[in-house]
Amino acid sequence: MSYNGKEKALIWLAVQDIALAKKHKLLALCEPYELWRRLPEYGAKLTELLSEESYESLLLTANEDFIDKHIEQMDKAGIVAVTMASDNYPELLNEIFNPPIVLFAKGRVELLNSRCFAVVGTREPTRYGKDVTENFTTELAAKGFTIVSGPARGVDSTAHRTALNFNKPTIGVLGSGLDKVYPAENKALFLEVAEKGLLLSEYKLGVGVQQYNFPERNRIISGISEGVLVTEAGENSGSLITINHAVEQNKNIYIVPGNIYSKASKGANDRLKMLQGAITTNVNDILRDYNMESAIEEVSEMQLDFVEAQIVGALEKEELHIEQLIQLTGMSIIQLSPLLAKMELLGIIKKLYGNYYGI
Repeated sequence: MSYNGKEKALIWLAVQDIALAKKHKLLALCEPYELWRRLPEYGAKLTELLSEESYESLLLTANEDFIDKHIEQMDKAGIVAVTMASDNYPELLNEIFNPPIVLFAKGRVELLNSRCFAVVGTREPTRYGKDVTENFTTELAAKGFTIVSGPARGVDSTAHRTALNFNKPTIGVLGSGLDKVYPAENKALFLEVAEKGLLLSEYKLGVGVQQYNFPERNRIISGISEGVLVTEAGENSGSLITINHAVEQNKNIYIVPGNIYSKASKGANDRLKMLQGAITTNVNDILRDYNMESAIEEVSEMQLDFVEAQIVGALEKEELHIEQLIQLTGMSIIQLSPLLAKMELLGIIKKLYGNYYGI
């Protein structure tokens, strides 16, 4: 991958071990390429702004060889650097406080400028939280939104997998370098997102997981998205930090209320007391704000055949196992499975854990 001088200068600055806020102060001094090529002329100001040690480090790395080495490492890993000077840098990120200087991307880079929607929540969702996440994500993805999330365990992983299951685009924003998988059990998910969607990070290769990276990461999740949906969140859920960023960024915020006795919902329910206009109990609450109609509404107007109506009528009363649906319809599993899959794809029913089905 080739980069122009300004892009190289921003990559050089991005990989320095300097706080992001100070990097932006450096950029305020002058244009990045000028800073990179004429660094000694700014020695006094940089020493005052940073430290003599940091300035010496900048001097040692302000050369083509240093940048070319990093670019070569990225190329070998299939990673592209999208800088603030690149044509495909997301417009929405330019509007947030301290935007990332460089986004390191692996996968479908064009998704950076698609219509994005964040779906986030607890790492330990209840069955209710998983169902809500799957249902809302399916609808948002069907309407053309690229689903953005963690990809941490729990709600974030569910959002990504739901989009992937329906061959819809998704973006995973990491709190580490793109060569670090966290949590480890999500390795297969990381690979699939990189292949079919996009993995994204503002951290250079080799940067491991640090607790303070995740709040910074969350501002990007909300920053590239038109809206943020929290499907279930406990009192200390990191998704609440994403809400805070979304408020600062003037984003649309949507929160699904949860069981008042469930710890998994306490954080989301508490935020609803402060953001009462954010409450959403149906995906239509979101879609109306974007002048869209729900696929569920469209399906409800469809004419169901006798067996489909029989299944819907039974599931409206209670959730049923596939064996119960076989008994209800008198169909074999070979006959029934394709019908259930079609009804699920259309949003008429939903498949639950353990081969149960519901509405």
